[in-house]
Parts: sequence; C-alpha cells; structure tokens
Amino acid sequence: MAITNPATLVVIITGCDSGFGSEIAQNLFQHGGYTIYATCLTEQAVEKYKALNSSRFRAIQVDVTNQDDVNRLRVQVEAECPQGVYCVLNNAGIYAGGFFDFATEDSFQV
Repeated sequence: MAITNPATLVVIITGCDSGFGSEIAQNLFQHGGYTIYATCLTEQAVEKYKALNSSRFRAIQVDVTNQDDVNRLRVQVEAECPQGVYCVLNNAGIYAGGFFDFATEDSFQV
C-alpha cells in the first residue's frame, strides 16, 4: 500500500477561531504538507492565520449556518483544488445536548 503524500491533500476545517478547530489546524500546518482551509466566524481569527503567510494555509471567514457563505467556500475550493478534498473536519456549531444518532435534521438548524 502506497502512503499518500500530504503535500497533495486538501483539508477543510470548520470552526477554527479557537478550541479544537484551531488546535487541529495548527497541528496539521506544523506537521504536514497539507493545504488547509480553516474557516472562522470572525475576521480577527482570519487575520491571525493570515499572519502565517503560507500558501498552504487559507483562512476564510465563513458562517456555516449561512448557506451563501457555505456556497462561496465551495466555489472557492472547487476552483483552487481540482484534485478534490481529502477530508472535512466539521468542528463548527453548537452542542444542543443528547445523542447525535437520535438528532433530527431540524435540531441542526439555527
């Protein structure tokens, strides 16, 4: 089995303003050659990541509850990454409590 070269892989991580999303994005950036799309709710977080000044790290302001923002992200990723996306780490959102398996689609709407 061949090991995939991380330099060819694109990862999208939502909810990168702080916490798990931020930690995962920074860890992948430091330890791999991945191209990372880090979505942030605030412009302040986007600016923090832009200070990395790396072509492998793209911070984008996205509110995952706003379909226009999600569509804009999709269009950008499709245009910039014809090879596709290796992984999406959906970290953004709120915790409403309960078991994920029993949640309805409506419970994910804000």
